[in-house]
Amino acid sequence: MKRHTNISILLLAVACLFLSSTLASAASFTPLGFLTGATHSDARGISADGSTVVGFSNTATGPQAFYWNSSSGMNAIGDLLGAPNGSRALGASSNGATIVGNGNTNISGSTAEAFSFTQLGGITSVAGPSLKFALDISNDASTIVGQTSTNIAYHRAGGLTTTISPLSGGTTSQATGVSADGSVVVGTSVGIGANDAFLWTTSSVSATPLGGSNSSASAISSDASTIVGRSSNLAFRYDVGATTMTSLGDLPGGFGQSNARDVSADGSVIVGQGSSTSGFPLAAFIWDQTNGMQNLKTLLETTHGLDLTGWNLIEANAVSDNGLIITGTALNPSFRTEAFLVDLTPIPTPLAVTAGLLTFLLLAVRRPYTACKHTA
Repeated sequence: MKRHTNISILLLAVACLFLSSTLASAASFTPLGFLTGATHSDARGISADGSTVVGFSNTATGPQAFYWNSSSGMNAIGDLLGAPNGSRALGASSNGATIVGNGNTNISGSTAEAFSFTQLGGITSVAGPSLKFALDISNDASTIVGQTSTNIAYHRAGGLTTTISPLSGGTTSQATGVSADGSVVVGTSVGIGANDAFLWTTSSVSATPLGGSNSSASAISSDASTIVGRSSNLAFRYDVGATTMTSLGDLPGGFGQSNARDVSADGSVIVGQGSSTSGFPLAAFIWDQTNGMQNLKTLLETTHGLDLTGWNLIEANAVSDNGLIITGTALNPSFRTEAFLVDLTPIPTPLAVTAGLLTFLLLAVRRPYTACKHTA
């Protein structure tokens, strides 16, 4: 009996070894193309589940908002009444069902209104001319944040708009990010000669400055633990619990200019734009605690073996909640800006599937003595 048990343990260990070693760390790079009649596109946001990318595609008469998914490709959202080709999509709910942004309300483009879009309801104004920009939306689509027509940050939920005044010394403000449940907002207070990143909650009387020098906040993690942005010309990561701001620096060989644009649900993965003195001067980055700031294109080519000849990934603007799906804007081989999608999700190989089946069969007939740990 003991000998039989030892054999089972050995087989289980072998199966675990095969399973962990055959999860391929594959990656994919997908150019998202353009709307019909357009020659440029720019990705600005992604749904929490990574299924939907939003942004705008530039036509001869101006930008037009789009949403993209793998099943239908790039789709035009349309424009607010009376303003053809004057819209930008900037944020999406958790599954991409609701999209927000801003659209022009006259032909000249001198005025704008925040919009909300669903496939069933189409594009509609969020609250008329009083709200100028919708810059983000909560995962459950209950809360929208942005900037009013008088250049003040706002939080809108349940049909009620609450303005968020600038910090002391500021003249205007904008809300750029909101937590998954809509209760925590980040943004920037703009003053004469300097900006200040802030945090605001639904239970706050006023916004709280995050510190730093000439700082601005871009996004907050879904769990509200981490804020990212830029301070002293460099990307930062702010720990909400510890109330500490940490500079992420710049890409190796850069000239000291970087900006963190988005963050995963738990704060572990950050994406943005850094600088480079080798090749194109601007480069998309991905950051995590283990590897620090990495050039996204270099990572895809050297670690994942992709051929991105002719492409310059100039900015990573958004990341899915699991930190594996990234969207941004690149210069394509024709030197036109084009939205892209990177998927870093590990893919099991056939050998891994076989090993997984063996593991299941062993576990089905005998109580396991150890647990398999999957590693990429």
